[in-house]
Amino acid sequence: MLGRAKIACLGGDARSLSMMRRLAVLGADVHVYGAPRCDEEAWWTEAATLNGALEGSRAAILPMPAFDHNEKLYCPLSEQTTDVCAYELFARIGGRMPVFGGRISPSVAALADQHGVTLTDYARLDELQIRNAVPTAEGAICLAMQTLDITLDGAHVAILGYGRIGAALSERLRVLGAQVTVAARKERDVTRIQCAHCRAIHLTGEESLMPLTAGYDAIFNTIPHRVLTPRILEAMPKKTLLMELASAPGGWDADAAIPCRTIYAPGLPGKYAPKTAGVIVADTLLPLLEEVIKA
Repeated sequence: MLGRAKIACLGGDARSLSMMRRLAVLGADVHVYGAPRCDEEAWWTEAATLNGALEGSRAAILPMPAFDHNEKLYCPLSEQTTDVCAYELFARIGGRMPVFGGRISPSVAALADQHGVTLTDYARLDELQIRNAVPTAEGAICLAMQTLDITLDGAHVAILGYGRIGAALSERLRVLGAQVTVAARKERDVTRIQCAHCRAIHLTGEESLMPLTAGYDAIFNTIPHRVLTPRILEAMPKKTLLMELASAPGGWDADAAIPCRTIYAPGLPGKYAPKTAGVIVADTLLPLLEEVIKA
């Protein structure tokens, strides 16, 4: 599919190994720099230098997140000495090839633009978000099982939001025997929730969510807005497990006084199922890479 085109894969974690293997299977000539150590037979070429990985490549793929909080290439598991900053990387690439990375900050995006780099944040692509809903839901259930002192069978759980993750999560919790309540803003989603045999809350404001303080065993938030106000949080029973699955700014203020247990669970696909998460990234990027090669 990728016609032996050279692709540079830079940095990454366990998820990146799976992504690189998948790209190689799909026909890419994968050259890596700063990647994790692989105990299996490698399907790629390990470059000794950054320039070696970039030279002749048709595209560069960065991990998710692409850079750490210091704007250094994210490569926590690399055995190579890698200290590549975003500015240096983009200066070397310029307009030579497109770059794909996950969870790109506004400041990094500005640096890429400054150097004429075509940078795509694949974490924002619908295709990846749709595919990631399943490992996110499974990871959240796994965390809940490890934390709660009761079974999910018979547990009273609530989900805030009925998007991709909320729908996947509610379906799986119901199969496990949980009593599921889902809060959603759109009347269309309220109807869909009811047709899925879950209890629905029409989310219209603070007062509509006060029933969440009645003693749920677990509440999963998937809405990236501050829907849980200080008043609601302060009234939460201590037994409730509150789990954050949404992207920033999240469903509540992390500095608020919260009497119940909380879990902040970003990036569950890469942590819970890195092999699957890597395949998801590769399959999402495949049509974009094919377009680059055809050009």
